[in-house]
Amino acid sequence: DLFYYAVEHNRSFRVPVRHFGLVNDLMVSPNPSLKKKLEELEFVPVAETISLPALKATLRPYQAEGLQWLRFLHGHGFGGCLADDMGLGKTVQTLALLLSERPDPHKATLIIMPASVIHNWRNEARRFTPSLRIMEHTGINRSASTIFFDAVDIILTTYGLARNDLGLFLRYHFHYVILDESQNLRNREGKRFR
Repeated sequence: DLFYYAVEHNRSFRVPVRHFGLVNDLMVSPNPSLKKKLEELEFVPVAETISLPALKATLRPYQAEGLQWLRFLHGHGFGGCLADDMGLGKTVQTLALLLSERPDPHKATLIIMPASVIHNWRNEARRFTPSLRIMEHTGINRSASTIFFDAVDIILTTYGLARNDLGLFLRYHFHYVILDESQNLRNREGKRFR
């Protein structure tokens, strides 16, 4: 399994971070720093309360726990999936993450979603995080340049436009790429998935 997931790099092999568990399974006596890292990954600290002054909402305990988990993943260089029932606040948790993990130097975050929920993201971002600058990459008059990306914190677009404008998005290094309603990518053979 290790060799299957490893990538050749400078005459050696590296295992991508997302397959870190494979290393843990193979280690008989890891070196102290690796052992400490493995132990950190077994326990996600949960804060009792999380206060973000620029967030115009009070997170419920389970939302604060979700935010803490997302921050934990960020701190260890992992991506993640925030899955919950509809209406329990995944959008506000994601916006809270963007407030708490602002990159320096500045980089925008790309959020890709079905066209039907762009208005919801825009409205919730304005309501809960008015300090974040938003750009909608939609419509026929959208820019073919990344020049505006550094002027905003969040870029909202659709799965179809992300597929059509892939060349544009590949020219920019985003802070995060967030997929909302990611079940839209279920066809592994489709261009949208790739």
